[in-house]
Amino acid sequence: TRSFGNTDFEFDDLHVAVFVEAGGDYYFEELVQAANTAPTWNETEGCWDFNVKLSKTNGPRRLHLIGNYPDLTMGFGEEGQLVGRLITNKQEDGHDVYWNCVEVTKIDEGFEQKVQKVPLVRNYVKIGVNVKADVWDYFQMTGYALYHVPQWGTVAPYNSTYGSFANFVTNTGTCKSYQDM
Repeated sequence: TRSFGNTDFEFDDLHVAVFVEAGGDYYFEELVQAANTAPTWNETEGCWDFNVKLSKTNGPRRLHLIGNYPDLTMGFGEEGQLVGRLITNKQEDGHDVYWNCVEVTKIDEGFEQKVQKVPLVRNYVKIGVNVKADVWDYFQMTGYALYHVPQWGTVAPYNSTYGSFANFVTNTGTCKSYQDM
């Protein structure tokens, strides 16, 4: 489920994993932990504020933003092997983990103006039950239960068949509809 509009969560940290393109694939370059400059939710802007100091580059980079992942470390490898295999277990970790990926042409002096707000998604489902009004004439709902609920999940929605990550965000920074995905 996407985290758009949710403010009822704790956001403890943010890491940016930087990947460089080589031969059509993206390989790990550096992992940077962001400094949280506003430890509470910013109601006015509708976002959490973080500062990240990344190394300057002359070429394109793919940035994976990963929030609330405990003890995140990475070594050399391709992004699908590293980010695509990160797993989380909310019961054990106690956190929702958030993720998104941003591609940039280069990291330079004007970089911070280009990447202002990046919406993050979480790979957990949020379930609600809506009942049509006319159903109440015949049934009384007393509750609902979920079966076959997974205990863990991947941080980033990675499709190993196609070698790509899902994209839930439009170019304007809003959440895509289910029909657009």
